[in-house]
Amino acid sequence: MGRKKKTQDETVAEPVKEPETATKRGRERDDTSSSPEPDRESKHHDIDPDIQQLAYTYKIDAALTQKLNDIMIEKRMNTWEQDLERLYEILKDAHTPAAMLNL
Repeated sequence: MGRKKKTQDETVAEPVKEPETATKRGRERDDTSSSPEPDRESKHHDIDPDIQQLAYTYKIDAALTQKLNDIMIEKRMNTWEQDLERLYEILKDAHTPAAMLNL
């Protein structure tokens, strides 16, 4: 029951990851993930009344309301009504609606 203890021969035979490769991958992710962030933060739209009503109904804080508003305006304009209806359906049963929006 349980794991077998490794002998010295087995321990030496295991491949070792090179730290340089991991560092390069990490840098690539940092470069790509950090560059779009400032662009997203600078594009704040005025809060739409529909989003404001949703936020008021479910007591969602201002920062999350702004984030939801920006996403809806930038990416979800074609399905606005359906998305809002679905958000109301999901959030009415949620224990903490703000946490549900962060998923």
